[in-house]
Amino acid sequence: GGAIAARRAYPGQDLTLALQAFVEARGRNLVLLAGLDARALARTARFGEHGTITIARLAELMAEHDASHRGELEDMFQALGVPAPG
Repeated sequence: GGAIAARRAYPGQDLTLALQAFVEARGRNLVLLAGLDARALARTARFGEHGTITIARLAELMAEHDASHRGELEDMFQALGVPAPG
C-alpha cells in the first residue's frame, strides 16, 4: 500500500480533487458492474497475488479495500478530534 501511494504521489495530491476523481471512478465501476449478467460476473482472470478470480470476486475485493480505507479515515478523524464527513 505505501509503495503504491508513493509511486502514485498520493501525499502531494489535492484531497478534494483526489476524492472527486475516486468517487467518479468508483461510480463508473458500479455502472459497469450493474450491467453484467451472472455469466459475465463468473468470468475469470488473474489478479496479482489473488490468483485467478471472478469479476464478482474482484467487486468484493474493491468493496473490502474501500471499507478498509474508510476505517482508516474514520480513525484519523477521531485522532484529530474532528467529525468525519458525511
